[in-house]
Amino acid sequence: MARKVAALIVALLTVGSLAACGGGGSGGGTVGVKLADYDVILSPASVSAGTVDFSIDNRGGFAHEILLVRSSLSINKLATTADGRFDEHGAGVTIVASARDIPAGGATKIVEKLDAGGYYLICNRPAEIGDTLSHFAHGMLSPFTVT
Repeated sequence: MARKVAALIVALLTVGSLAACGGGGSGGGTVGVKLADYDVILSPASVSAGTVDFSIDNRGGFAHEILLVRSSLSINKLATTADGRFDEHGAGVTIVASARDIPAGGATKIVEKLDAGGYYLICNRPAEIGDTLSHFAHGMLSPFTVT
C-alpha cells in the first residue's frame, strides 16, 4: 500500500511540474522593444495571451513614444492624419496603452494583460525639425501577435 501511495505522489508531482512549465501556465511574457531612428525592433514578435511586460529602450537620437494598438487591420489600412501621423482615433483601432516622450537614451516599461489578437507598436511622433515625415510615415511601427 505504501508503494502505491508513493507512486501516486510521484505521479501527481510530475503532472504539477509539467503544468507549471507549459500549457497550464499563465501565458504572456517579456518583450524587448528597441527604438531606433526610425525602427521598432521586437524580441520576440509574438507571445501567448496573458500579462505582457514590454521593456522599452530608446537607442535613437530623438525622443520617441510607443503606442500599443490593437487592430486586425493590415498596415496599409491603418488610417493617417493630414500630417502623415497614425490616426489614433481611426476606425478599427484601439489604443491599449502608451509610453510617451521617451528621451533619447531613455527606457521605460508597459505592462498589460493582453488577449489573443493582432497588435501594433507604433511611434507616432511628428516630423523632426528639417524633416517632412512623421515617425509613423518613416515606417516606425512593428506588428505584434498575441496567441
